[in-house]
Amino acid sequence: MGYKKQDIFVIMVFVLAVCARTYVALQTDYFNDDQSYFALRQIEHIKEKGTPLFKDLLNQREYYSLPTLYYLLTGFSFLLPMNIVAKIILNILASSSSIIIYLISLKLTRNRTASILSSILSAFFPLYIGETTNNITIYSVAIPLLLLSLLFFYKIDSQNHTPYGFLTSLILLIIFSQISFLFIFGLLCYSLLCYIEKIRQSKEEIEIIFFGFFFFLWTNFIVYKKAFQVHGIRMIWQNIPSGLLQHFFFKIGILEALYSVGVLPIILGIFVVYQYLFKKKSQQMYVIIGLLIGTFILFWFRFVSVILALIIMGNCLIILSSQAFKDIMLYINKTKISSYKNILLGIIFTICLLTSILPSIWYGLSSLGDVPNNVEIDAYKWIKNTTDNTAIVLTPFDKGILVNYFAERPNVIDYNFLSFSDANLRFNDTETMYSTQYKISALSLLNKYSIEYIYLDQDIREQYNISAIKYIDDNCFDQVYSKESVKVYRVLCKQLTTK
Repeated sequence: MGYKKQDIFVIMVFVLAVCARTYVALQTDYFNDDQSYFALRQIEHIKEKGTPLFKDLLNQREYYSLPTLYYLLTGFSFLLPMNIVAKIILNILASSSSIIIYLISLKLTRNRTASILSSILSAFFPLYIGETTNNITIYSVAIPLLLLSLLFFYKIDSQNHTPYGFLTSLILLIIFSQISFLFIFGLLCYSLLCYIEKIRQSKEEIEIIFFGFFFFLWTNFIVYKKAFQVHGIRMIWQNIPSGLLQHFFFKIGILEALYSVGVLPIILGIFVVYQYLFKKKSQQMYVIIGLLIGTFILFWFRFVSVILALIIMGNCLIILSSQAFKDIMLYINKTKISSYKNILLGIIFTICLLTSILPSIWYGLSSLGDVPNNVEIDAYKWIKNTTDNTAIVLTPFDKGILVNYFAERPNVIDYNFLSFSDANLRFNDTETMYSTQYKISALSLLNKYSIEYIYLDQDIREQYNISAIKYIDDNCFDQVYSKESVKVYRVLCKQLTTK
């Protein structure tokens, strides 16, 4: 296969990934999670006011976040409909990681066939497909930027090469997302590996790593200074309620990890890590291994969610697997079965198909099960059309933004936990208001948060393991909406009186 044909093949893999993602995303008009609708609120506010929604008059609270993604999507929305921007442009950006990984693998292995196989694994990375196909998420931009920074980092020591490409991509990564800290911490782990193995780093590398570290601190100090003053050390964990920490940092089983990342990347990647930590030396490999180890350390100490950790570690293992593919092909060429090389490559491709491409399709399609259905959307719209503008609606935290976006009503709690000084208390109180059987306790909390409406659907029943809200009766509550599994109750009693 010639040079041009190999390049065309990589582009074909990229196009196929974009088409598969777009097909799945266009199966619905809605998005999988509430964070996508928070992004839509931010984009609409920027289009109207020119600034992000830092002070939300609807919920009477402040938001703390890096707004670069919202500005990017707002710019695209002036050229294309927002639905196209979110479901096509973001998928194009997310799929670009397959091309970047091809270039990184080619830099490491000098083997185009091995790099193409890694590109295929990247294009159809099951977990990454599931998290980015039908969501407005920073992962769609930050992961390609992280990989691009990695690619440019390899070129710092190249002859007659200036580090402007790396500096540009690193600065973009930092102003887009806090994921940049994982990359910087990974480079620090790489420096430690070089020190242990007595490998001399260039002065340029050391200077740029420290520049990135201090620029990250400065940028995040500006954005999150007030949040840090309010929450202190809990800001590192985004002020996530203690009852939810296990959800964000749960332990994942081996089988689930194999399925979400892919069997080949895990087996081959870990084999390469073992080879270069204990048997061989390679400064280039230590960059990827440092990022892999750094991410694992941050995950182990619960600084990184399991989803993000698996996405970054999965990409590292995919890159490292290119070296394993190269070693396998070199070994085949030295044996008597070299005449069957094409057949063996076909077998490897089939394994890629069964362990990465098919699971990625399943992940993408199954993620659509999280999309709000029409019955739920109708209920939110009913609330919008029939209730007062200031009426507070009770929902769990993962539906709070849906109330803001579709019903245009304030919520009690949502996933923006940094916006609450009492996030832990609100989370526990919300759980009590749905699951308690005691009317006095429930009314006390409902009045505490001035709640006028209670929203209930099948997801909430399953979340709290209830069939109905036990304290609801005709004296203090009025069922004002009912359609299939969705109910809306109005709170009539401002306080409970006894005779």
